[in-house]
Amino acid sequence: MTDIEQLRLVREDCLCLPADCPADKAIDAFLAATEARDTPAVAVVTSRNGRFVGLFTWRNALQYLDDDPEADTRVTLEAISTLDIPVAAPSDSLAQIIAKALSSKADAIPVIKDGRVLGVITHGDLFDRVFEEALIGSEFLPEE
Repeated sequence: MTDIEQLRLVREDCLCLPADCPADKAIDAFLAATEARDTPAVAVVTSRNGRFVGLFTWRNALQYLDDDPEADTRVTLEAISTLDIPVAAPSDSLAQIIAKALSSKADAIPVIKDGRVLGVITHGDLFDRVFEEALIGSEFLPEE
């Protein structure tokens, strides 16, 4: 069993949006998804054939709205997303995942297998799981 599987790190409930989606529509979908359910505050941006392109976060949305309050509908999601993101493979070790998280400009790391997005590992989930694992069995957090 890999570290990712053992620690249940991958969030499969992330929002996936096409890269050519108009930015204003993407922001609406992003808001609706994050308000309606307990999903990561990140959207995976994919090509039409499902390949990973980048990530879209609140930071991207706020920067876009700050740069262009009139919200030009010709701007695509790809144009306002973070594209240079380290990705994880299902077989990556915990040390590799942490190193990628520390080098990332986004708040999540997509997990990719054969070019397809399996889900994301948010920095918050990573911290929670690692911290929890470190304390289980210690005097601070006894085993149940």
